[in-house]
Amino acid sequence: MMAGWFGDARMEEALIPLRVGVTNLSQTRGEAVSQGQTRDYVLASCTVPGIFGAREIDGEALVDGGFADPEPIGPWLGDPAVPTILVHRIDRAPPPPARPTLAWILDRGRHAAGAQLAEAREMIAARTGQRLEMVTTRIRPPRIGWPWIRAHTARWREDCADRFEAGRRSAQEWIGQFRP
Repeated sequence: MMAGWFGDARMEEALIPLRVGVTNLSQTRGEAVSQGQTRDYVLASCTVPGIFGAREIDGEALVDGGFADPEPIGPWLGDPAVPTILVHRIDRAPPPPARPTLAWILDRGRHAAGAQLAEAREMIAARTGQRLEMVTTRIRPPRIGWPWIRAHTARWREDCADRFEAGRRSAQEWIGQFRP
């Protein structure tokens, strides 16, 4: 499917600068990749840990960039050529279970760390004269796990369509409020 969309296109050949956020498990860091086979890195950036295995590219194990950095905007912070940075956040905060699970605790801890990182980035952007716009789409927590998806494929597709529509509505609301 990715080959049909991207063919053999390379990121460095894109008409506008393109960077894809991935988490490099081999180097234990988030990265914004700007060179290489577009389809390979886009696929790696969609690889959700726990559902799919890491994608290996050039000997490095890569997964979804949001795993290490929920908002991989570091390369643009402080760049005078980029006056405005738009971040589209997906808030899928699950309600606390009656008895907190390890997965819920880890998710909330990752969310708290991401919020602190976002605050620091907002301060950096303000100091450098950049405008940092945050758009948030709130969704129901996803049902995850390959066995659940296989057993409820139609329902999973409906959930995906609902999330896509929620993101589209958030973007439309933001566009209506945005003033360059």
